[in-house]
Amino acid sequence: MRILPQLLAAAMLLGPMPAFAQNYSIGALEISQPLARATPKGARTGGGFLTITNEGEDADRLVSAVSPIAERVELHEMKVVDGIMKMRPLPVGIGIPASETVEHRISVPL
Repeated sequence: MRILPQLLAAAMLLGPMPAFAQNYSIGALEISQPLARATPKGARTGGGFLTITNEGEDADRLVSAVSPIAERVELHEMKVVDGIMKMRPLPVGIGIPASETVEHRISVPL
């Protein structure tokens, strides 16, 4: 497994306006549709979304990320539970199985 914090850093453009970045590739992984939404004035957390496709034969894992405008970036999973959207941290990162695509939310404390 590879550790790819630089992959997300390259894909995320967090700023005051919604940011759409181009697609990125590193090895067998491709990040597409990275998006950071504008945050309201005074917001303490920003959010980003991305899709990662693993075109390789081996599973991989995104275990961390960095941002040039935040002290830390957190990886979260979002699920609807009993009709309510819930978000929980992913302390072991985001698994990216071989030949599959995953979509995830990234949380950035501002």
